[in-house]
Amino acid sequence: MIVSSDVVENGRSRYEREIARRRRRSTWEVGLRTFTMQVTWIVVLAAGAAVPLAAAVGWPGWVAPVLGFVIVVATGIEKIFGRTTDAAVAVDALRRRLDRERRKRDARSGSDEAEADGFDAYVRGCERAIADFDASMLAYTKKATGREDDGD
Repeated sequence: MIVSSDVVENGRSRYEREIARRRRRSTWEVGLRTFTMQVTWIVVLAAGAAVPLAAAVGWPGWVAPVLGFVIVVATGIEKIFGRTTDAAVAVDALRRRLDRERRKRDARSGSDEAEADGFDAYVRGCERAIADFDASMLAYTKKATGREDDGD
């Protein structure tokens, strides 16, 4: 069966868009997680330091309990993030591997045949990265839920 170059190019374009979407999403997830963790730590630090300051300065009596509430909520958020570290590491590893596969693909050049082989290698590398990510997330889910069976 002969496949036109337009069909092949269209398939490649769709694949590249999907991989680019995964890279963008994982980059956004990693950045948001990092930002949220840093803000949470700053809130805990600032609110924790403000509790004795509130008592020393004589701020109204409701300030210290509110600051205590903020500390408890921020610490809880930090604990949740701490329990999801394995998932975050898997997302970051996927992002890094997809970026590396893209850089390797961009570095390849040559004849049409070499580019076709390069795209095939790119797809294999991306699919390995996605399969490893899926395996990591499955292991994380099993660990988080306490399920050791496959769920089949």
